[in-house]
Amino acid sequence: MAVLMSSCVLLSFRFSGHWTMAAALTMRRVQPADIPEACAIAFGGISVAMVVAALMSSLIEPLIGWRGVFLIFTAIGVLCLAWPTLILPAMPFDDTGHVKAVFAVLHRRGVPVTMLAIAAVCAGQIAIFTSIRALLETHACFDVTGILSMLLVFGTTNFIETSLAATTLKTGLHLSLAAAPLVIGACAPGMPAVGTRNDTAAMTLIALWSLAFGCIPVTWSTWITHHLGDDAENAGGLQVTTLQLANTFRAAVGRMAFVIFGMKGPVLLGAALLLVTYLISMWYGTRCKNGCLSC
Repeated sequence: MAVLMSSCVLLSFRFSGHWTMAAALTMRRVQPADIPEACAIAFGGISVAMVVAALMSSLIEPLIGWRGVFLIFTAIGVLCLAWPTLILPAMPFDDTGHVKAVFAVLHRRGVPVTMLAIAAVCAGQIAIFTSIRALLETHACFDVTGILSMLLVFGTTNFIETSLAATTLKTGLHLSLAAAPLVIGACAPGMPAVGTRNDTAAMTLIALWSLAFGCIPVTWSTWITHHLGDDAENAGGLQVTTLQLANTFRAAVGRMAFVIFGMKGPVLLGAALLLVTYLISMWYGTRCKNGCLSC
């Protein structure tokens, strides 16, 4: 157990570093007008990797065991560490990256409410996502093949929307920020209602959910580059800190919801948090239009 927990900590460092630098690195490599498209490409690659990794691990695990799967992906991780070193050019840096500078971003106008929305959408999405397999397996009675098919639908539609997120953003940044959690929150309560092996209903809900989720990383990263572009590294650090705290909150409260309400508890919790995100985004967008906030 100690080894497993230590591995989880190291994985957390890896994900935190990636999400912290994603927006800052993207905006340094492209023109400001191309940032949404660049973010869509970057996060589209992540979506493809999630689909391929899930399918590969499910297919090869019976052949080589779970330890073999971990070793293969460890080797891939080493290659990923070397690849940016070889292909990325040298870029200027400053020495403002410290803990105080990260939390100093909170003093900027509009940032606290934005971080609250990011925390709510993260906790809500993960609460639903971590329950999806259990719902499909124990409630809707899908077999392993059926579950893999549903996850493939999720990954494919997620990649499609992530790749097209730049087009979605043309309807308006704040509208995109509000619409995505609203759609996911509307789909979530329907998941426990899916009957036994109802492929059509499950596939429709999962496709709508993943389409909406696909644009969330792109829209929030675009918001950071637009409004905190002069301090994107520290803003990214604050965003990741918020995400980690939100995930911790989700784990604690989601467990309580499961004990009290059963399988539906975490899903309904996620839907409620996504509704909070929608309300915050709509309120924030209205304040911006009225000139109460600089947006």
